[in-house]
Amino acid sequence: MVSVTLLLSLYSSVENFQTLLQYLL
Repeated sequence: MVSVTLLLSLYSSVENFQTLLQYLL
């Protein structure tokens, strides 16, 4: 279950990063 939480956290980070990139570009 811990791995699932980590995976979700990582996915969230990537998604936020992509959104930030889109905002900058």
